[in-house]
Amino acid sequence: VYWQSDDELFASGQPQSTEEVIQHSDGSYRVSWTRKFPIRGQDGETVALLAFITDITDLRRRQDEVARLQIEVDEKMEIVEMQRKLLDEVAVPVIQVWNGILLLPLVGVIESRRALQIMESLLDSIGRTSAQVVIIDITGVPVVDTGVASYLIRAMQAAQLLGCNSILVGISPEIAQTLVGLGI
Repeated sequence: VYWQSDDELFASGQPQSTEEVIQHSDGSYRVSWTRKFPIRGQDGETVALLAFITDITDLRRRQDEVARLQIEVDEKMEIVEMQRKLLDEVAVPVIQVWNGILLLPLVGVIESRRALQIMESLLDSIGRTSAQVVIIDITGVPVVDTGVASYLIRAMQAAQLLGCNSILVGISPEIAQTLVGLGI
């Protein structure tokens, strides 16, 4: 093999680069990287060749390990994404409590990403069930600030555009004061 590539280099006059895996009888292997360059005489003809042979076994093993680790990371990220989607579904449950009546019990802090999920889940459920009434229960929402109030109002307005009336329940005295103070 080496001599054949040497003959090709002499014939073409073009440099060559090859990588070869050498398997030993005990199952181990080595990887060599060979670069061959023509040496030209005064007349421009190839008269000899210069070869560099480098053992790149450790480099290839590290690259293989990095690739294997990347696959593991990708698989774990897929699992994390699936878990996040499942948590998102559980975090924003829209429950059909009666024919034409939905319940949206909200618990925890509502930030912009979750508010978007609430809106999407609510509108999807209204469209799917043709609900006429949605009860939005905010008993489990600890703080209703301007942002949260705005999200709730927009969700209620969007529901109304789909022909669904909204009822907001679970308002604590503190939240009632906040809503009145905000002019809502």
